[in-house]
Amino acid sequence: MVDNTVPSPCKSICRFDGEPFCIGCYRDADEIREWMIMTRKQKLAVLEQLPARRRAAEI
Repeated sequence: MVDNTVPSPCKSICRFDGEPFCIGCYRDADEIREWMIMTRKQKLAVLEQLPARRRAAEI
């Protein structure tokens, strides 16, 4: 079931600059495109990955 209670991590930047993840929210293109139809569990799984992606991008 689709869940709209998990807020999107979007920062309204939406740029990839050759990276596999958006430099604003650190989601990949599929995650961004499918966010509105993901279940709560799927969204929370994506959110759990974002801090590690952010750290990796800063290296």
